Amino acid sequence: MSGRCDLEALYGTAASTLPYGEDAEPDEIALSGQTLPAPPAAMETDQLCATWGYHFYGDSPVEAVSFEVDKATARHLGLLIFARVFHRKAPRVVVELTHPRSTLRRLIIGLEDSEPGPGLEVWPHAFHYSPWTPDRHPWLSEDIQASSFPFLTLTNEAEMLCGTADLPTRDTLAGFGPDDGACRLAELFLNAGGPDHDENEFALEGECGFRGMGPGSPELKIWLPGSLGHLDSEPTYL
Repeated sequence: MSGRCDLEALYGTAASTLPYGEDAEPDEIALSGQTLPAPPAAMETDQLCATWGYHFYGDSPVEAVSFEVDKATARHLGLLIFARVFHRKAPRVVVELTHPRSTLRRLIIGLEDSEPGPGLEVWPHAFHYSPWTPDRHPWLSEDIQASSFPFLTLTNEAEMLCGTADLPTRDTLAGFGPDDGACRLAELFLNAGGPDHDENEFALEGECGFRGMGPGSPELKIWLPGSLGHLDSEPTYL
């Protein structure tokens, strides 16, 4: 489908400069507040379908979010997350999700307080991006502390849940955790959007599964075109 996508309008040019493939020249690019424009407080896209439900481990359910997204939008979303990390003084970003099947109607990209001590103000300067081919469970072989994974929160537009009766009506997703977790996820979106691989499904699970999301966060499934979970495209059986 086609329509309005502020992510593409703002980060499409930057996405076109990203290196991809083992023989890319250059093979690395520095992303920073100087190379990425600051995002506005409000954006809109119909290129991301976000829904939520449950993933069961035996008889035990855990919350799980699904992103259906094409490769170009994955790259734009990754750059938006990076831009939010680098532009510390910018307001948090609210992306209205207008895809007709999206049950999550907005994505809030904020920042967690990561100051290391009283009176000291620090923030990331740059991320040196070099592409690599991600697997379905992209960080399974890495020794990563759970607190360094990305984090999501399911909430409502008012960001105030008054009890269990409000849980089924949550339509807002906030993320993406501490700086290292947010950058880890942003890098995955850039790599997922690369044209040189066939992987079309990424599963970021909790501690009960193959890991990838912080403690207490919903799990995240990313479905690219051709996967079983991307309902706007024909599935490809790999």
